[in-house]
Amino acid sequence: MIKRKKANEIVLFSYPAFVQELEHLADPAYRKFDLGIMKTQYYFYGVSTPKLKKMATAIFKTGCLPFLEYAEENGFDSYEQLMIFGLLLGKMKDGEELEEHIPYFLEAVDNWAICDQTASAMRFFSKNREEYLDFIYACLEDDRPYVRRFAFSCLIFQFKTVEYAGPALAAALENQESLLCVSSAKAWLFQTFYTIVPEEVRLALFQGIANGQMIGLPDEKTKKRTLQKMRDSLRVSNEDKQLYFRG
Repeated sequence: MIKRKKANEIVLFSYPAFVQELEHLADPAYRKFDLGIMKTQYYFYGVSTPKLKKMATAIFKTGCLPFLEYAEENGFDSYEQLMIFGLLLGKMKDGEELEEHIPYFLEAVDNWAICDQTASAMRFFSKNREEYLDFIYACLEDDRPYVRRFAFSCLIFQFKTVEYAGPALAAALENQESLLCVSSAKAWLFQTFYTIVPEEVRLALFQGIANGQMIGLPDEKTKKRTLQKMRDSLRVSNEDKQLYFRG
């Protein structure tokens, strides 16, 4: 049990009660399905993402520091615990607080699902893009592949603007690795930015130019994955699919 005073109130966090709630919400069929498409070193109860988001909202409203500090002091025991940790980071509105806790998340994250859900929640980045672009660049240089995945996911969710299209596309070209968790994120980035700057994306994909610089063509596996994503996308016109992405 962890106690912390906040505004004359005692905030309680009981890890056994948290586990009991996960066990109550677990869905064996969902667990089986998700483990077929997602690998993790952590135990997976099988709680759906919408339910985890509701849990994160409830924890945040009552004060999330006890939850965060428990994980930081004791480590992560489950996929769900780490997912909620990431979702709580996404709800923060104070930069210093976020920067204090996000290293624990980056050290622990080990799968694409938590990377992407957390990145989609990081609204503080979208409100402070210029301030956090260097942080994203640092993550792209990190030795841990899922930290690099997280960085590309943040570019997709929080930096999807015409202004930041050049830096995002340049980052995708500069990274030449074909590792699936990173390469698939780069392909997703190209496809996502195509909806707002199609000419810039074609220039990057087929000529290796982004942000006004000749950088080099994307690696072959990423290019193939990008072409497939373009063909599968409902947001890319049939005309463009025939002209540019036939494969």
